[in-house]
Amino acid sequence: MNKAALNKAISAKLAAAQHKLGVISLSKSDITKAKACFEAAIRVMPDHFSAHLELSRLKQYTQTDPHLSVLEGFTDAIADYPESQQIEFWFALGKAREDCGEFDSAFSAYRHGNELKRSSFEFDIQARQQTVEAITQQFSKAFAEQGLGYNESPAPVFIVGMPRSGSTLIEQILASHSQVAAIGESTELQEIISRHSEQANNNYIHWLATAPEQQIKNCAAEYLEFLNTKAPNALRVVNKLPGNFYYVGLIYKLFPNAKVIYSTREPLDICISNYAQLFAGNTHFAYDLKELAQYCRLCETLMSHWQRILPEGFILNLKYENLVSDFETHAKQLIDFCGLNWQPECLNFHQNKRVINTASQAQVNRPVYTSSVNRWRRFERVMGDVRGEMLVTS
Repeated sequence: MNKAALNKAISAKLAAAQHKLGVISLSKSDITKAKACFEAAIRVMPDHFSAHLELSRLKQYTQTDPHLSVLEGFTDAIADYPESQQIEFWFALGKAREDCGEFDSAFSAYRHGNELKRSSFEFDIQARQQTVEAITQQFSKAFAEQGLGYNESPAPVFIVGMPRSGSTLIEQILASHSQVAAIGESTELQEIISRHSEQANNNYIHWLATAPEQQIKNCAAEYLEFLNTKAPNALRVVNKLPGNFYYVGLIYKLFPNAKVIYSTREPLDICISNYAQLFAGNTHFAYDLKELAQYCRLCETLMSHWQRILPEGFILNLKYENLVSDFETHAKQLIDFCGLNWQPECLNFHQNKRVINTASQAQVNRPVYTSSVNRWRRFERVMGDVRGEMLVTS
């Protein structure tokens, strides 16, 4: 190996180490250290696009920010990089341009990133539509009440809805209560149901119609055992996996004393906030605006169904815009809904240094703010016909 190649290899390893340290620091809510680590990674390896992306999420850019100039400098050459790095670059550049008020060019960058990402996997929105139809047809009010009370525990709390709807803020408020534990976006309930039903992708409904009572009781017992392992001393344990909206009726059958919080937000804001986000997981519906709009409607359709057939008091609708405009009132409503006494610490959610592994890591380390309300209007001019696809009932 010649000297140049050796130096390049050393730089890559140093950059990777700094990036990893930055990710760890971010998960621990140490934003200052995380930024320093990502910046260090970029210094030794200027085209470390993962570091550029992570850094972009932690900054509020201005036109004179040197990092913006660095990002813009890659636009002509970015097509020569692997597709995965191109995707990271375009999302980072979109964020920087949006911060600077360059909304048309920011949307263009987001579109580049989303189109590349969407072309990398297969996704069938119609299959999700069929799943929702099957659930709504099977899950009547009478069916929901059959075999009710498999477990009387009030411990399980679920935050459901669309990603980027304010769910992490809700979780952080709850987690700031001394009697609450938050376990993040846990797939444990889905995994338990999949094991018993031998079905995947939320297709549990046909199994549930004929499942033996003991098997359903076992599902409830296994989930409670999991919660007890994760948080043995908590009175309430919060699972904020958004996709659990598919399971709300089943959750009621398993745990009629559980609580479900439906995190809602202006649908256009949900869609644009998803579109501007490169997710770590398999959020396949998020990279095409039309599919996003359709998926958002599916979520609303199913949640409306659950609210029609399940008892009042089982589901709380909490709208992001209301929460941030009258924070204390709605935070108290949230705590009361979960059957807990109010604690002032819940107002200081941004001081809670618990580990957060979602796209909202940086945002929930700030006091409540309203600047994300009506975010979609920044892109109203360039969204064109797509806006019609996204106009769903609030």
